[in-house]
Amino acid sequence: MIKDLHLKDIFHSPLKKYLIKNTNYNFDFISFYGSFYITSESYLPICSNSFFTSTDLFGFYEKIKYRHLFTSDFFQNISNNKDIKIVENGFILGSTGNYYHDLIDCFSRIFSYNKNFLPHKNINKIIISDAKFIKILKEILSVFKLKISIILLIKNRIYKFEKSIITANRKLSRTVHLYRQFFMPKNKNAFKKIFISRKDSFTRRIENEEKIIDFLKKKSFCIETLSSKSLQQQIDLFSSCKIIISMHGAALTNLLFAPKHSTVIEITSDFDKRNDNWFSKKNSTEYNKYTRSMYNFIALECNVNHYYYFSKIVNIDYSSIEFSFQKFTYSNLLVDIVQFKKFYNLLDKNII
Repeated sequence: MIKDLHLKDIFHSPLKKYLIKNTNYNFDFISFYGSFYITSESYLPICSNSFFTSTDLFGFYEKIKYRHLFTSDFFQNISNNKDIKIVENGFILGSTGNYYHDLIDCFSRIFSYNKNFLPHKNINKIIISDAKFIKILKEILSVFKLKISIILLIKNRIYKFEKSIITANRKLSRTVHLYRQFFMPKNKNAFKKIFISRKDSFTRRIENEEKIIDFLKKKSFCIETLSSKSLQQQIDLFSSCKIIISMHGAALTNLLFAPKHSTVIEITSDFDKRNDNWFSKKNSTEYNKYTRSMYNFIALECNVNHYYYFSKIVNIDYSSIEFSFQKFTYSNLLVDIVQFKKFYNLLDKNII
């Protein structure tokens, strides 16, 4: 069977000899180099010699999403080499079709790439599986002047990689720092106030969004959708903002490019089930247990002022839920517009 190693056990296991360390841009990276299996939806490397892996080191989803990899059926598939394609000399980035996961967990692995590092010298292809953000990946590669083939894996397939590499990428602070180092414009004038609409999204909406928009337009806000924007357009937009308001969602990944001392209001689900809308203090982590906290973390790393604004859940699409934590993904909200106006006016007067 495939064994999932805890971090503390990795360096006393057969997996250790396949882990390599390199330093790039003054940061240390740990990678798996050699022969391993990967499924095109999980990107968790499984050593082909020992059948060891580690979700602690290489996973980026909730652990429950990897559970099928530790079943006897999956083990039989890879140990029998059933319908498995072999690929050599690959640098595995991975992709998910989700803007946050692709930028933070997958494409940012490119920061570890150094053509002068010995294991990279024979690498001749980059590996992904979802082409939704391939144009954004190409923008990232162009910044580093990397001309290398991009190979698209077939979804829901098992691959065996040989003489290939995948980087462990759990250090969000490192990722934030490097994106800002290479992509953040210098001396940009931060003057815009924007509201990010999710009307171009199929999940997690504010059902009375138009009322919020009507109020914010009177406060000189621009209303933006991001789905058709290039990476550079999103960078240009967020780097020129002094106030950003958005429902919790992948658009807030672009806080990577927000100016220092700008402000973000993250509208999110009230799983604490209070009677009224409520909000956090500036830069508080006190309520992270009530929501997903990655954008709070990014904001704090970027010295951006962050507020949670909690609103009532009014509709959950249970038909789309496979795991309990996905209730957050498929919940619609109803913002109390009176309470929201009070909150914004306090913020506008620097009272909170």
